[in-house]
Amino acid sequence: MFSVIKLHKPVKRLRIMLATQNPQSVKSGSEQQHSRGSGTASAESSTLGHRSDNSLPLESEFQRGFEAGARATESALRKEYEDKTAEERLRIGIFLVSIQEQLEVLQSRAERTVVHLAIAVAEQIIKREVMLDRELVLRQIKEAVRRVMGVGHIKLRVNPSDEQMVRDHRAGLLSGSDSIREIVVEPDEKVAPGGCILESDSGNVDARLATQLQKIEVAFTEEEASA
Repeated sequence: MFSVIKLHKPVKRLRIMLATQNPQSVKSGSEQQHSRGSGTASAESSTLGHRSDNSLPLESEFQRGFEAGARATESALRKEYEDKTAEERLRIGIFLVSIQEQLEVLQSRAERTVVHLAIAVAEQIIKREVMLDRELVLRQIKEAVRRVMGVGHIKLRVNPSDEQMVRDHRAGLLSGSDSIREIVVEPDEKVAPGGCILESDSGNVDARLATQLQKIEVAFTEEEASA
């Protein structure tokens, strides 16, 4: 331990002497270390500043690229949404038109069904009326005679069940016309009870009840078509 102290004392005196002769040539270890530290810090600061200056344009370019990409994506999504919306609207429109057409067809069928049902009901009512009112055929004949003008001879075709009644009332039928002088009555199985077919030189009159109902049905059908 004493030997170490003896070795360091001459070195210390030498340093003091050198510092006295040239104070600027000798720096303490702490100053040199501080100088080295300051230089290193300055270099690092310069490097960081250079890096910071270079990174600013890159960040700006990245931001602009990000915003441009976001706008392009938004535009593409909006166009895709609008296209799909237009397609759905077109499909809905076609579907509604189809439903409307089907409803019109169903309505037309329902109306025809109602007409057919009404005619069928009318036929049953007429048949019942014919059974209860045997003189219905006479009223039908009078209506048919009223439609012919200027003839002197007519033929009446009636159902066999109505033949005798018509013959019995032939005189009354003649009195209903100024021109008719002769009435011929013929039975016809094709004529339903209560109806008649009048034949004359000026034309024929179909006064069958079924024919009248058929005309009514045709009139309803034509009215539907025109509507």
